[in-house]
Amino acid sequence: MVPNLIKELISHPVLLETERLKLIPVSEKAKGDIGRLLSDPQVRNPAFFMPVLDTVAYEEWWYKQQQQLDTGKLLRYVACLKSNNAFCGLLTLKRIDDALLRAELGYSLIPVYWGKGYAHEAALRLVEYGFKSLNLHSIFAIVFPGNRPSVKLIERLGFVKEGQLKEYFPYNNRFWDVWQYSRINPEH
Repeated sequence: MVPNLIKELISHPVLLETERLKLIPVSEKAKGDIGRLLSDPQVRNPAFFMPVLDTVAYEEWWYKQQQQLDTGKLLRYVACLKSNNAFCGLLTLKRIDDALLRAELGYSLIPVYWGKGYAHEAALRLVEYGFKSLNLHSIFAIVFPGNRPSVKLIERLGFVKEGQLKEYFPYNNRFWDVWQYSRINPEH
């Protein structure tokens, strides 16, 4: 796939569906739900080195996300239940590199939806879209070693641990190690 076509698909995202979820391209309407998600201390658990976003930090984050969208480096979806349209979380393909055909998978769900298979279902659908529609060669994920549920999820998705990135993530006046996982497009 040519890079311009990837950017075109990213700039005009489509609705994705799973058995129980709709993955809806993020719009301004979802800003409040996403803000509540990213300000939830359970979701942004300090044990996983993710600071809770206050209003100012969230507005800065939203602005940076918009810039990445405009340059074709980000694809983001809100996950909603098909049964009642309840907001469940946020999924992203970010740091999209159309030259290397590579992107990073990101996901955050509201705690009430943890442990029910929604993250797996939604992330699997986004990975499939990345491979089949965007023709990405690989998708990677950065996971904090202490976040066992995320490690388990990423491994269930078929990602393989590539290694440990030493002092990769700055938080609380020091740098922390993370694990990098990746999955190669099986059709490449």
